[in-house]
Amino acid sequence: MLVSVEDGHRLTDDHEARRLRTEAALNRLAALGRELRQGESTPDAVEAIRLDRDTHDVSGPGAG
Repeated sequence: MLVSVEDGHRLTDDHEARRLRTEAALNRLAALGRELRQGESTPDAVEAIRLDRDTHDVSGPGAG
């Protein structure tokens, strides 16, 4: 199986680092859920994905 260099380095991380990444991802999901419940109108699935991508977009200018 081929993986990127970055993913390959992640495979050698210790369990604590993996646990922290997983916890951070779950916290982001929980925050998104709270944000969606607070709004007057709930966006449909397409809009929710678009909003999530906009807030987590790491591709800066020239990425592609």
